[in-house]
Amino acid sequence: MEDRSSALLVIDVQIGLVELVPPEVQSTVLPKIKTLLSKARASGIAVIFIQHDGPKGHPLETHTKGWGIQPFLDPVGGGPIVRKRESDSFFEAELKGELGKRGVTNLTVAGGMNRVLCGHHLPTCYQSRR
Repeated sequence: MEDRSSALLVIDVQIGLVELVPPEVQSTVLPKIKTLLSKARASGIAVIFIQHDGPKGHPLETHTKGWGIQPFLDPVGGGPIVRKRESDSFFEAELKGELGKRGVTNLTVAGGMNRVLCGHHLPTCYQSRR
């Protein structure tokens, strides 16, 4: 049975950021994200990837190797990719519209930058529901 009110957001799990994370963190966090993806897809929960567009010289510079989403997470098979230019996934991005057109009211959030995630994404997410 599909859960159309829920979505999994996979935020900034891009090659350039993952390369900056210590290997011991990569080996624990990335498999957990992959498990979440598998469970969401098996349950019919929408999966939305958030991809940061970095400026020239940044590890996530647009259209460079580092900008790509980790390939083993299979972003192509998992739904839309919402691009952003700021830390906040809702600021000048299409995320709110993407969630709205799907009727999403419940989010599971995964990403490799949890300190940033908790500080920037979740408060805006709460505000966007008002």
